[in-house]
Amino acid sequence: MIIDSINQMQRYLGIHPNLDQAIHYLVSTDIQKLGTGKFDIAGEDVFLMIRDAELSKTTSSIFEYHEKYMDIHLMIKGTETSKYGQSVDKSTKSYDEKTDCGSIISNSMQINSIDEQTFIMYFPDEAHQPDNYFSGSEQVIKAVMKVRLK
Repeated sequence: MIIDSINQMQRYLGIHPNLDQAIHYLVSTDIQKLGTGKFDIAGEDVFLMIRDAELSKTTSSIFEYHEKYMDIHLMIKGTETSKYGQSVDKSTKSYDEKTDCGSIISNSMQINSIDEQTFIMYFPDEAHQPDNYFSGSEQVIKAVMKVRLK
């Protein structure tokens, strides 16, 4: 997991060619003007999804993970809490190759907030739980860049 300021995103160039494409797109495009939907950057290797999200106030120890894709979470409007699962206690949903998603239970977590100036990168196999309530924000507009790394 990497959490940093959006204006520092270019320091992560060189990790992977697909991530380079994603970073170049994000630093050169005003994503606030795109509206909601799915945006093709490099086919299934790099794409952006923008959506309205209602934040959850429910506490849960269930986290998602991906095997092929990195997620880059960015807020367009509002602030959310995003949790990073630091341990895997057990699997709750087998990995689904078609959706590149599985679920695990983690009782050890790091809690981070993401605002309009911050991003979080979750690498493949890193358990995360986005879309959690942050004081004052119940509804947000967020972007998730999906970057194939495997």
